[in-house]
Amino acid sequence: MPHFSHHLATILLIAVCAINIPAIGQISSQNSKKAQDQALDTQERVRINAERDRLNQELAQQRKACYQKLSVTPCLNAARDQHNEQMRDLKRQEVALNDAKRKSAAADRQRAMDERNSPEAQLKRSQDRGSAMEAASKRQESQAQREADRKAKLEAANAKPAANVKEAKPSPKPQGKPRSDTEPKLKPEQRPGQAAIMEKNRQQAAEREKAAEMRRAEAMQREAKRKKPAAAPLPIPD
Repeated sequence: MPHFSHHLATILLIAVCAINIPAIGQISSQNSKKAQDQALDTQERVRINAERDRLNQELAQQRKACYQKLSVTPCLNAARDQHNEQMRDLKRQEVALNDAKRKSAAADRQRAMDERNSPEAQLKRSQDRGSAMEAASKRQESQAQREADRKAKLEAANAKPAANVKEAKPSPKPQGKPRSDTEPKLKPEQRPGQAAIMEKNRQQAAEREKAAEMRRAEAMQREAKRKKPAAAPLPIPD
């Protein structure tokens, strides 16, 4: 079945190419004409802008010359009217270019729509959908095959005889008696070096107690001095 689908796809591709050979030549010719039209449009717009700049400069010169004449106002009006007429003509040319550009864009959109709806384009889309479906089907088959292989390997690993599994060796039993059973237990003060540590701790505790007693005595003395009664006043002389 896949072999037949491959041949069918090849036949459809050959048919599409045979149908599209004249269309390809036509598209190439249309693209060439479109490029020429765009180049001409650009040239015309450059010319119009240059002409507009020239007219503005010319008007400035004419106005300057009018102020040298006796009849200044009529000269200025004539220069202005001539300038406006020439500018309106350039504007009409620019509008014509814009209209041609819009019509060309509309024609391109219509042509693209016609190409999308043409029998050749529909056949190409159908072929693309068929190729995509075939590729998706192959991916699904490959995924299913990989899943089946994984399950088979897992089942084969679980089916191995238990004899192949090495038994864990028992840990050797300890020989002899534990240290705690053979050696006598010592009191804390009988452990090596413990007596000296305990003596040092006692001395430090005694020193701390002595220092605390001295601080208490000093505090009591300060309190007694603070509460000492004031001296009696001197007698009043007769």
